[in-house]
Amino acid sequence: MSNEEALAAVLLVLENDEIAEIDFHWGNRHITPRVYRQVQEAIAAGHIEVVHADQADSSSYFSQQDRIALQHTDTESIPRRAMIVHEATHAGCDLRRWQMDVGNSESIAYLAQCIYARAQTDNPVVMRLQSSTAQNDDVFDQAWHMAEDVLERGVNRWTEDADHLLFLIEGHPWYEEEAADSAVYYGLHRLDAQVARARAATASEPAAGPSMGLHRRPAMGR
Repeated sequence: MSNEEALAAVLLVLENDEIAEIDFHWGNRHITPRVYRQVQEAIAAGHIEVVHADQADSSSYFSQQDRIALQHTDTESIPRRAMIVHEATHAGCDLRRWQMDVGNSESIAYLAQCIYARAQTDNPVVMRLQSSTAQNDDVFDQAWHMAEDVLERGVNRWTEDADHLLFLIEGHPWYEEEAADSAVYYGLHRLDAQVARARAATASEPAAGPSMGLHRRPAMGR
């Protein structure tokens, strides 16, 4: 699999209609389809890199590098498309500069992943996202239940259910040692650098002469 194939797979999933079903609140954060549109635009503009995760055991988002590393490009499989949504959710939180710990970041991503997958099946019992490890399967089971709230009952805010999902994440062997650590969502470095260059270019322009009654518009950075 090439980086180009990984990029095409991510963009294809983010254009999928089921993205529109992802709309929920997590504390004071509101995860909506607009978050994924912004991620799609950032990828297209080169602010988020998408690569093939050649040596990785799973797909990941690396906030320090603004990079989605994708293990697969199989967009025919609902679970694998949903995994792309999981990583795009992390990217969206980073893009929005939403400060949170790893436990909450993973809770949000698992919930978005399950909403996306559940929206595409008529048999949610059989098609529930699953894992061969018990602790990971418990996370999927709880997030799948909450996805049902969103899709079937229009519920998109929780207290006890959200606390339980976070509890399962915090006890998960993949996350338990870092669950309380910062998710390091400080914005997209490439985008910040572009904005800084544009501001520097504007500030270095020579002062305008007499305007003769006309207002000079400042140059817009690109």
